[in-house]
Formats: sequence, C-alpha cells, structure tokens
Amino acid sequence: AVSDPRANHNCWSAIGNDGVPLGQSDDGEPSGTAGMPMRRVLEGFGACGVVVVITKYFGGFHSGLGGLVREYTTACQAVVAAASWAEPVPGAWLRVTGVPVARVGSLYKLLKRNELEHSGVTYDNTGCACP
Repeated sequence: AVSDPRANHNCWSAIGNDGVPLGQSDDGEPSGTAGMPMRRVLEGFGACGVVVVITKYFGGFHSGLGGLVREYTTACQAVVAAASWAEPVPGAWLRVTGVPVARVGSLYKLLKRNELEHSGVTYDNTGCACP
C-alpha cells in the first residue's frame, strides 16, 4: 500500500493494460478534484497498465475546488512527462514450485514447444525445483 502517516491525501488513478480505467480515488479531497483529473491526464496521454499516486501534505492553504483540480492535473502531467515509458508486451509471470528434478526436463520441453521464456530454476535440498 502507498501511504505516509504524515500525508493528508494519497490520491490515485489506474488505467488497465487494455486502456480501460480501473478506478480512481480522491482520498478525502472534494469529490472529482483529484482522481478524475489524474484519470483525464492518463487517458489523454494514452497510458495503459499504469497507476499514478499523488501524495499531498496540507500546508495550511486551501486551494479551492478549481485549485485542487489544477494541482492534481499539473502533478499528474509532471509524472507522465518524467516517466520512462515502454510499449506493453503481452505476457504473464508464472511461478512453478515443487517439481521433482526428474520432471524438470518435461517442463523445459513444454516451455520450448510454446516458445516461452523462463528466468531460471533453483533446487531445494530435496531436489525439487523452487523459486
């Protein structure tokens, strides 16, 4: 979880891998002044597979509704501009454990036959594959 006990607000917006918004939160800010403006920035950029969290500390100044929208919009624009973006690559992570050493060869054949990559295999003291 993203949080700082000193923070007054941890507002966020999330866009799924397919570009569909997953949700947003104003985290105590007036409704529609934080998460939705962030969502508009992400949608306008064409972002997918991303979550942006903006943490705000209250400094004694009330921005008003328009000011909050501008603050969260500007902060999200800065995040989008500073981020290192890459094209999404379809795939999945799978962790397989407890495979007896005698069966690991079959696992490698399955990976090769389906043109899948693997990140490596280690073994525990019983000889079973483990993470």
